[in-house]
Amino acid sequence: MNPPRALSPKTLKAARIAQSLSLSGLTGRCGISAPTLSRLESGEREATADEVATLAGALGLPAAALCRPLVTEQLGLSGFYHRKLSRTGAKAVRAIESRCVLDAAPLRDLFDMVGPPGNDGLLSIDLDDAKGSPEMAAHMVRLKWQVPRGPIPDLFALVEAAGCVVIHTDFGVPKVDALYQKAPGLPPIFWVNSTKPLDRVRFSVAHELGHLVLHEDIPVECDRAEREADAFAAAFLMPRSDFRAECPGRLGVEQLIELKRRWRCSMAALARNAHHVGRITEQQYTNLMIALSKRGWRTCEPFGLTPETPTLLARTIRQCLQELEISEEGLADRLAISLGQLKSWRQPFPGGRPDPQSNEPALRFACGF
Repeated sequence: MNPPRALSPKTLKAARIAQSLSLSGLTGRCGISAPTLSRLESGEREATADEVATLAGALGLPAAALCRPLVTEQLGLSGFYHRKLSRTGAKAVRAIESRCVLDAAPLRDLFDMVGPPGNDGLLSIDLDDAKGSPEMAAHMVRLKWQVPRGPIPDLFALVEAAGCVVIHTDFGVPKVDALYQKAPGLPPIFWVNSTKPLDRVRFSVAHELGHLVLHEDIPVECDRAEREADAFAAAFLMPRSDFRAECPGRLGVEQLIELKRRWRCSMAALARNAHHVGRITEQQYTNLMIALSKRGWRTCEPFGLTPETPTLLARTIRQCLQELEISEEGLADRLAISLGQLKSWRQPFPGGRPDPQSNEPALRFACGF
């Protein structure tokens, strides 16, 4: 029998923050006083085996998970870039970051079992080398990856083939779309919110790819980084010359729907790009946004896309199960995660399933809108 391992103070703190718990909130769950918890998190006091078991039960984690050092302790922009609304609270963002930090160790162990995905296709671009243009950087990546002209039919497959890992999970915060995590010993990880529709998730993945390409080696101020990542994503998914050639000058909602089905981007993103590439005027763009708002489509668009889902993580888990000849329960135990978490990593992206046709509203068009 292996001797019990010592509690990792920083892992305990990350696990508490991941569940948006204060010290007193965790006290209410486990019965250990807040001052004692504070000393445990700071490393001033070692936890007993009983305390580790109690804390693990209160946090819903295997005890071994609390005894495992974090792969990375970086939080904030030093370890993450986000695609989120500016009004998202800092506490909610820190909770999501902490959940991802906790997952880095089992993910590293998982990829160590079978070898990490190749990353020959990944590249970092200095904007000076791209003439200061995120659009040019997106063009350079498409050339490097030999992406055919026009729309990208399966973005998940494309970025995973380049050595990135896409993981979907319910953040529990609808205002956060995605984040990109960098951690030692791990391939780049793009976390996406599984409650979001596929068209928005695709843009989020391209946005996070922009951070990887543009900001991995040269971190920049947050607002500038977000603008550059947005510009990269739009150009990567909707290259200027190809999109401009297909976008009608008299662009209405009906035409946006057809463009959405082909380019696999939201109608709002398509309208914004149409204005950016000069196919519609500022007033036309404003009218389109008003038309979408009146239908309630700015927050929830109809006409879901055909399915698309990340597969790299699920395939890696399946490979481990086969090569190690163990059960899901055995693999979860080795990784010190719950069986439910392992199963969730194997599930397809729920937003990849198109909306039922019966749920799509009837359209009424007037004056091109």
